[in-house]
Amino acid sequence: MTGKAFAAFCIVLFLACAAGDALAASLETLVMPGPVAEAHAEIEEDCGACHIRLGRGDVDALCLQCHEAVAEDRALKRGFHGFSATVSEQNCANCHTEHEGRKSDITGLQADLFDHSMTGFDLEGAHAPLACEGCHEASFRETARECVGCHQKDDAHDGGFGERCGDCHTPSRWLGAQFDHDETGFPLVGQHAESACAACHDDAANPDAVDGDVRQCVSCHGLDDHHNGRLGEACDDCHSARGWESVSFDHQVEADFPLRGAHERLDCQQCHVSEVAGFELPTNCVGCHSANDVHLGRNGTECADCHSEDQWQDASFDHERDTGFALLERHAEITCEACHCESIDKAPPDTCEGCHDSDNPHGELAGQCSDCHGQTA
Repeated sequence: MTGKAFAAFCIVLFLACAAGDALAASLETLVMPGPVAEAHAEIEEDCGACHIRLGRGDVDALCLQCHEAVAEDRALKRGFHGFSATVSEQNCANCHTEHEGRKSDITGLQADLFDHSMTGFDLEGAHAPLACEGCHEASFRETARECVGCHQKDDAHDGGFGERCGDCHTPSRWLGAQFDHDETGFPLVGQHAESACAACHDDAANPDAVDGDVRQCVSCHGLDDHHNGRLGEACDDCHSARGWESVSFDHQVEADFPLRGAHERLDCQQCHVSEVAGFELPTNCVGCHSANDVHLGRNGTECADCHSEDQWQDASFDHERDTGFALLERHAEITCEACHCESIDKAPPDTCEGCHDSDNPHGELAGQCSDCHGQTA
C-alpha cells in the first residue's frame, strides 16, 4: 500500500470510528492478521474485546476481565500465573499469541521443558517420573494440590484422620507412613509398637471413637480382663506394654502381704473372691482358713504358731517346747482334742491324776501314778 493509499485508509477509518462502533468494528476486521484460535472464535468480530482501539493501554486488563481465574491466581500469588514473579509480571501476549488460525495452540506449553516448581508444587519422589496426564486429567489449573485430591481412593483411613495426609505420608511413597505417635500423648512401646493401627483404631471413620479414655488399658483390653473388673481399671498397676500376660504386681509392697509357700502358687481369684474396691481381705490366717480349723477355734487365732504357709496340714507345734509337757509314747499318738477338750486358754492338767483319776482302781494309794505306770499304756 502506497503512502497516499495508507493515509486515505486512515482517514476512512477515522471517519468510520466517528460514525459509530458498528462500522468501526467492520473496518477493523479488514486489517485482522489472521483467524483467532478456536477458544476465541466467538469474540473474533469484536476486536475491542482484546484490543484497545487507536491507542495503547493495559491490554492485560482486558485478558483478565475474561480469564477471572488467572486474575485471581495473580492477586493471590498462587499457581503458575501467580506464584512465580517471572510469570506474573509478564504481559499475557508474550506467551499467548493469537491470529494464527483456529487450530493454533494458544497455550504454547512444552511439557518436557516445563519447570513445575514455578507453580509452587515441586515434583518430588514418586511424583517426579509421572506423566502430566497422571495428575492433570482435565484442566491444569483445576488439578488438586492437596494429597486427598488425588489419593482419596488410596486412603485406608476412610477420611478418619482428616485431609492432612502429608503429616504422615511423603511424596516418596504412599505406604510406610512416618507418623510419630508420641505426639498424641500415647507413646507406642512394647507390643503396642508392633501392632497395626487398625488393631486399636478399629473405626477408621472415627479413630477416636473408643469407649472411655482411649489411653486407658481397659478401653482396648476389657475383653482380656480375666478379673472381670474386680481389680478396677488401673491395669498398668500390674500389667505392662511388654505383654498382657507379664504381671509385675508386688504383693508385699502393694498389699503389705508377702506371698510365700502355698500362697505364692494360688490364683488371685482364690483369695480375691469379691470386688477389690471397698473390700479388704484379712491378713491373718483365721480370716481365710477358719473353715479349715479342725480345732474349731479352741486353739485361738494364732494359727502361725503351729501351721506354716508351705502346707496347712503340716503343723510344727512343739508340745514340750511350747507347753513344758513332752508328749511321749501313747500321749504322742492321741489327738489334741483328747486332752484339749475345752478352749486352749484353759490348759488341761499336767498330772496323771488330772486326766486319769476316773481310771484309777487303787483308790487313795500313796505316791504318784508314775511310780508304777508309764506312758506306754
